[in-house]
Amino acid sequence: DTAIEEILSIADQLVNSGRGRAQLQIGVWRRTQNARGNWSEPYERITPKTAADLYRRTETLKDTIFYTRQGEEIVRITINRGASIVGQRTFQIYRDGREHCVLGPIINILERKLNDTTSVKRAAELRALIKKAAKVRDERWNLGVPEDELQDLCNYLRVKILIKTPCTADSKTQVISPRGAPIASVEFVHTRMNHLDTEVTIGNKIHVSRERLQHIFEKIKTTDLYYEFSRYQDGVVWVRTINGTYAIDNASNDFVKEQGREWGLSRIDGVKNPQLSEYITSGLIHPGHCDTRPSAEFKRVTPCGRTIPGRDDYVCLDMKAAYTQAKTCDQYVGFPCRITDFRKTTREMGVGFYTVESICLSPEVAEVDKLVGGVFVNGTTLTSASLKFLRDHGCTYEITAGAWGTRTDIEFTDPRWFEKENGVPLYSSTVGRWMIQRDHETFCVHGTPEYLRHIAALNEDSEIVRVYPEWGEIMVTRRRESAYHLKHVAAYITDYVVLAMLKQIMVMDKKQIVRIGCDCIYSTELNAPLTGAFRVKEGELIKTNMASDRYVNRRPWGIVPEAEFRGMEMIEVHTGPAGCGKTYSILSDPGLVNVLYVAPSYILAAQVREQFGVRAVVWHNTTTDVPTFHEFEREFNTIVFDEAFAMTRGIQTKIMDRYGHVRIVFCGDHCQLGPWGEDNEPVIPFDKSLCHEVPHTENYRCKCPVLAKVLGEMRENIEDAVRCSDLAVAAFKTISRQELIEAYDPHTDLILTHSNLSKENYTEIMDKAGKAKRYRVKKRAGGHFNGSIVFERTAPLTESNAPLNHCSTVHSTQGITVKRPGRLFIDPSVRKGSTKPDKSGNDGRLIYTAASRCEGVEQIILINNGDTKEPAPKDSTFSCTEYASVEVARWIMSRTDAELDEILKKTVTKQHKIDVYKHGKEKADKKKRKNAIIKRTQTRKYAERVLLGDGKITMHYRRSDENRFQKFDTGRQFCTGPGMQNQCGALRGLHMRNMNKPYRDVDMVNAHPNLLLGVARKHGFETPCLERYTKERDVILSETGQDKQAILAMMNRDKMTKSSDKFLIALDTEFKLIQNFVWSCPEYNYPRTKLLKKKKKYLNNPRGSYMNHLLTDIENDVLMLVASKLTEVHSIYFDGLITADQVTIDQLNSWTTDYGIEWSVKPHCQKLQ
Repeated sequence: DTAIEEILSIADQLVNSGRGRAQLQIGVWRRTQNARGNWSEPYERITPKTAADLYRRTETLKDTIFYTRQGEEIVRITINRGASIVGQRTFQIYRDGREHCVLGPIINILERKLNDTTSVKRAAELRALIKKAAKVRDERWNLGVPEDELQDLCNYLRVKILIKTPCTADSKTQVISPRGAPIASVEFVHTRMNHLDTEVTIGNKIHVSRERLQHIFEKIKTTDLYYEFSRYQDGVVWVRTINGTYAIDNASNDFVKEQGREWGLSRIDGVKNPQLSEYITSGLIHPGHCDTRPSAEFKRVTPCGRTIPGRDDYVCLDMKAAYTQAKTCDQYVGFPCRITDFRKTTREMGVGFYTVESICLSPEVAEVDKLVGGVFVNGTTLTSASLKFLRDHGCTYEITAGAWGTRTDIEFTDPRWFEKENGVPLYSSTVGRWMIQRDHETFCVHGTPEYLRHIAALNEDSEIVRVYPEWGEIMVTRRRESAYHLKHVAAYITDYVVLAMLKQIMVMDKKQIVRIGCDCIYSTELNAPLTGAFRVKEGELIKTNMASDRYVNRRPWGIVPEAEFRGMEMIEVHTGPAGCGKTYSILSDPGLVNVLYVAPSYILAAQVREQFGVRAVVWHNTTTDVPTFHEFEREFNTIVFDEAFAMTRGIQTKIMDRYGHVRIVFCGDHCQLGPWGEDNEPVIPFDKSLCHEVPHTENYRCKCPVLAKVLGEMRENIEDAVRCSDLAVAAFKTISRQELIEAYDPHTDLILTHSNLSKENYTEIMDKAGKAKRYRVKKRAGGHFNGSIVFERTAPLTESNAPLNHCSTVHSTQGITVKRPGRLFIDPSVRKGSTKPDKSGNDGRLIYTAASRCEGVEQIILINNGDTKEPAPKDSTFSCTEYASVEVARWIMSRTDAELDEILKKTVTKQHKIDVYKHGKEKADKKKRKNAIIKRTQTRKYAERVLLGDGKITMHYRRSDENRFQKFDTGRQFCTGPGMQNQCGALRGLHMRNMNKPYRDVDMVNAHPNLLLGVARKHGFETPCLERYTKERDVILSETGQDKQAILAMMNRDKMTKSSDKFLIALDTEFKLIQNFVWSCPEYNYPRTKLLKKKKKYLNNPRGSYMNHLLTDIENDVLMLVASKLTEVHSIYFDGLITADQVTIDQLNSWTTDYGIEWSVKPHCQKLQ
């Protein structure tokens, strides 16, 4: 081709001399819709020498580009003055400068801190460090600090040093931290050999005009001072010197950014999302020029303004400010402000981009499409506006994939958009920048040859490293760590222009069209109808620039997105039990773009960050009023808020209002921990009705059917406001605190509690036990994020930012998973504690939340809360060890309320009869219902204690509450908490019959009547009726039709019996005689006498009550006498006990002869099997 021959001729002329190189590329230029393009395999490649002087006039450019087009063939020649360089790293000894370049700045910073501090202790520390720094400056490191001794320096002076080398990535910044917490931090830049300058000095940014920046650059090049800069084809964009960083003052940038925030625009990162970026690029149209008939016969104008004669019978139909006319397009659907999804789909999901196949164009569209070279091509990516154009004109198509998201409206109404810079309106240059994806960045630095070789050695992994010896500069080009663009917005702007052009062409005589431009049409149809924003631009001539054979150049998109179809609303709440994959289904979805995960705790955020590699923060970061949340709004398109039911409705609505342009996904379980608020303030819980609900039911975490069943029952209890601790105790193993210390493994296990105080206690216990150190990062340091767990605390981690941690609260671990073989040890406070907003005080949410962390039931172990082996209370009067059947306890815990009520029916009925006798039927009936609940609760609590103690309980007994409060060491003894003493006979018998050794239940025979008889004999009373009753009780009860409770009631009541039975009247007469004697006898003048005379409940029956107290006290003396002679007492009752001693009845009777008490062995109840 002629063009190629011309370029080769130019290259031949450059061969003779020069200090640089020229590279000639000849091939097909494949447009990838970005600034660089993509070359096919070149037809020929030569590298001749060239003279640098030829391009001295463009010395601020990296290269010079020539294009010529013959069909699709383009030739590009790049003149590179730079030469290759071999890097050589040089060992540094930092000292060069007017003062010590390392220790001088360190001393200055320490002195500033000394002047600012108000702490006496910190001031003393700083003075000592300044003195040490001055000493080593003048002695050890007076000749410089070798780079391999910087760590010693940091350790000695407790400072952190950061050294940045010009032209190198931030990730290569050298960080040297002391062993402990740094007292100061100093940032340096390696500006020349053996010298460091502080970042503070050169970090000041100075904005100047473009012309001023070029002047500064030209001036500084004539010096030997340090300077670093970057430049593009239009010149230098910033220069960094010792005095500061000079950058072009572009006030319009702030305006553009502010407008972008108002529109809710979110950039796409071509590095993070390369496939999506390419997909959007394939949908970005760059309209060109195409001739539909030869244009050489018409009057034209050259770029330099020279007119070429020819036909002038044509007009130019032009769109004024075409990029700003989107709303004039009939197919206006808005703009995609952020792409949230990139996946397979068969239907249009929202404003976005879609891959279309099987396009069937209507005749009128087919005619125009052929004229412009093919806008609608199978396999290409079309915008939603283009799809609407096809539907509006009767065309059909099939969608196979797409990228869509949230919608916004963009209008260039502000006059500043039309202000020109370098002859180009701001709106036009802005849209042009939105189309560009800068994949590379270039840095240049000035220095000595040795310094430049050192820089080159540090940038061996960069794509291009060139040196310019004549200027003492090195240029480093490397791939950006991020390449942001707004092509998805620019694509819609150009698409609206193209659609408006197609509409205008459709109403014109196609045969008279001469040329189709980017936003204009040249036609010999002088009176063509105008549509939309088109106007006749008077006197506009056809340009002589080369035209293509097509208006747009579409290319098919061959890659199929990985993600399957998933329809999602803009605000969703994913609900379901713990472990159902609510969060996993979102974070593992490759079709979601730029996802931010937000957790209630740092621990959960750290685990999710490690598992999924996503950005993870905590609620506070997104709801705070500081500007941080603007970053999340700009950079992320989907925000996932986990454990949403733990937030209040106020926080929920604040999130929804704040992130209006972002898809919001809430995940949570209403049965787990609810929201908490300030004291005495009403808490309004999360309102799922404000969101589209997506339920999850299948549990992926729980791999154990037993645990799954227990968790299901807990959920039912929580929804019914019923306790869950019973289910937990029945299903999970238990462990004592001493056993926990031996079993706990910090590397795999987790201890959960309800309070921070308890958490600290466990940490202290495990540390004293010599367990492996386990630290939790509380403040981000280095590569360690807040919430991370580490087992070695090295710099920059310290005791302040990574304290020892062996235990966590349930709230802080909500959402995490404890994987097998790890175990979860649960403190009693979790099982017992109440949680807001459950006013009933049930503990369901805490224990359910904790238990649902695990995969199997064998992982969960309840820590004994001390009830099973607690020290005796100060007012304890007796202690013994109870043994009970674990199997029976589990069986009891598995019973329903109705089943337990049936078992306890006899006991409740018996008490009801006594209450009827004492209080009347109406009051007794009310008490009966209450007693049934109390007995059921006591039964379950005792079974719970048995399970927690693995069948063994250290039981303590003490006097009644009234006696203890009045400091009376008299009367019966009651067990502290649920015990065998308050179990019904049927359950007591079931326990005893399932023990591994025989226990006997021994009782006093007819205890109170016999004790009363002993009192009467002691004081010489004749009581024949009482004597007969103690010997023939069953006969007398049969004859009189009474039961023993009625006789005891007579004994303990002041008033005479109303019975007409002569024997009962005589017996009651003896009772009253003894009552009156005891009441007035000095021997029995207990302090209780005054109490009985004053207490309201005793006013109607003082003597009877007093005698009852006397008999219970004597009864207790007898019981303690026998217990003291036995070796193993299992449990005590009021008139008996259970023992493993095989003592005979005769032995028992011999011990209590003085009291007139005889004993019997009561067989264990056989009712329950």
